Amino acid sequence: MDRVELSKMTAEQLAERFAALTLAEAEARAVHDVAKSQQLRKELSDLENTLSERGEDGQKALLLLAGHCDEAVWLEAAAATLRTMNDVKIAPKYSRKLAKQANRILAKVTNAPSRDERETSSPS
Repeated sequence: MDRVELSKMTAEQLAERFAALTLAEAEARAVHDVAKSQQLRKELSDLENTLSERGEDGQKALLLLAGHCDEAVWLEAAAATLRTMNDVKIAPKYSRKLAKQANRILAKVTNAPSRDERETSSPS
């Protein structure tokens, strides 16, 4: 998809495209398809540049992905949000949500309880 086509897409369409490309790129990496992974990373980079050029609207498109069910998607969206931040402030609610999700992933990887689980199970 070229930059002209991306420029015609709505924020929601860009968010959907971002999620689809992220999932496809993760799959390509999983099967060690380097050429496909590189091609998809290039498409993601073009999409991210389009979002960055849109400023606050681009940020909003990425914010739509904060609650995505796939961890790869919301992590990539979080990283893209940080990379595309110019003078646009990230929403505090989004920051807290990302922090909680990151804590849950870290807990899964380390087999330790998440902060939320520790707080609810500790005696008062």
